[in-house]
Amino acid sequence: GDLQRLEVYINGKDVAAAVTDCQLYFDLVGGMWTAKIYFEDSMNLLTTLPIKSGAKVKVKVATKFDSIGDDDKEFEYVVYNITDKVDQNHMQYTYVVHAACKAFLIDQKKRVYKFYEGNAGDAIASITAEFLEASIGDTRTPTGDVRFITPNWTPMSTIAWAAKWADRK
Repeated sequence: GDLQRLEVYINGKDVAAAVTDCQLYFDLVGGMWTAKIYFEDSMNLLTTLPIKSGAKVKVKVATKFDSIGDDDKEFEYVVYNITDKVDQNHMQYTYVVHAACKAFLIDQKKRVYKFYEGNAGDAIASITAEFLEASIGDTRTPTGDVRFITPNWTPMSTIAWAAKWADRK
């Protein structure tokens, strides 16, 4: 098949034997990675690891499509929800672990309420550093000027608005 290898770790422990499906998503608009990991668990991993909100998840995949995307990839996430828990019998559960990149979770928890004036790229870099605990790499950032007060928006909403407004000028 196209999938050559799948490794799933939660809090540093290999849980791939209990994983029945692992779906990785990239949000083109928000630029965030999320994952849905489906478990068929007969080892009570929910309490023995434990798997809970805030647990660190690492997914390693290797693909072979004979295209530019072939390679080993590694994704790091944080668990934010566990859903669809069903007792299959007295020794086995199925459930879905929902995880997202750290920036996604930070974005949901923080709000920006500041005045920004000047270069949009500088404002975006400032928001990224201060509120998302990250930095902007070699990307195309808006060069126009902005002047605005953020009304308690999420950091990513503020960044999107600043980039959109700067491009309009």
